This record gives sequence, C-alpha cells and structure tokens, in this order.
Amino acid sequence: MNIMTSHTIEVFVERGCKACCVVISLVTSYAQKRKLILRIFDREQDAQVFADRNVVVCPATYINNRLAFYGEFTEEALGKLIRS
Repeated sequence: MNIMTSHTIEVFVERGCKACCVVISLVTSYAQKRKLILRIFDREQDAQVFADRNVVVCPATYINNRLAFYGEFTEEALGKLIRS
C-alpha cells in the first residue's frame, strides 16, 4: 500500500485571485499524479468552511488538516511536506 494515498490536500481560494489559480493548477496536477485526496474551497460557496478554519488569506493550503502554505509555493516544497 502506498502511504501517500492517505494524505489530503485542501486549498482555500477566492475568485479572481491569480495566486489561487497558480496553486490550484499545481496541487491538482500533484494530487492526480500521486492519487491524493484534493478538496478546493471557494470563499463565496464555502463561507462556513472558511469561518470554521479561520481562513482570511487566500490561497491557503492545508495538508492533513494542518496549514502548510499561504500564497504560492513550488511542487518541490509541497513534496517535502507530503514526504515528511
């Protein structure tokens, strides 16, 4: 069994945010290649989830329910957190 399949990536985004688009593209590709769970939350559609997590800055990326990044990041940086 591949340990990586147990990881969940959650990205909190808002419409019109260029950095959000970059992060969505990166994590979507990364998650598909590694068969990870990916959830994307939109500030307008998922306001309650934003409130529950106290997310005010977008994009905000969580790995396994822990804040990993605010803003843009590299695939290498994401990989290091997933492997640790």
